[in-house]
Amino acid sequence: MLAIYASSFLCAQTNADSNLLPNRSRMIARMEALSQYNSTMLVNTENTLEDEYVPSDLVYLTRIINPNAVTLKSRHIRASRDTAMAISDMANAMCAQGHGKLYIQSAYRPLSSQLYLYQRSISKQDESDSEYMGAVPPEASEHRTGLAFDIGIVGVGIIYDHESPEAQWLLANAYEFGLY
Repeated sequence: MLAIYASSFLCAQTNADSNLLPNRSRMIARMEALSQYNSTMLVNTENTLEDEYVPSDLVYLTRIINPNAVTLKSRHIRASRDTAMAISDMANAMCAQGHGKLYIQSAYRPLSSQLYLYQRSISKQDESDSEYMGAVPPEASEHRTGLAFDIGIVGVGIIYDHESPEAQWLLANAYEFGLY
């Protein structure tokens, strides 16, 4: 599944493919783009969140996004304000360039939601599957920061194929909006 994050320094994806990582010039451009949105946070299994952590700047995406460029799975999806603005700008550009309408399946998840997904993924895990990519523990989830999105394209669905034209556009352009 393709996920979009604010900042190259937000997380160390456990399932990241090194071929998808940007080159140095792209990382510098992404850091410059981030400065306009000003949201950076390191969250992973070594840099965890407290159980009580809730971002202070959560907004409902329905208040930020252009419904002509983005379809939301639920009207209750929230994200960090700066990141919501960044994904909205990216979706507008993607749509204007004829690369489809962005579909956002999820963004911010409270502790209870992430815990449920994590426990469910553990119960479904097949230990013989070395490629298994389940949910991460709640304290290491980027979704709890409000800076991560699970996305797809309307009419295409969630992007699992990183070679698809939609994924390639996102991988080539997301950094311009401070996203990865």
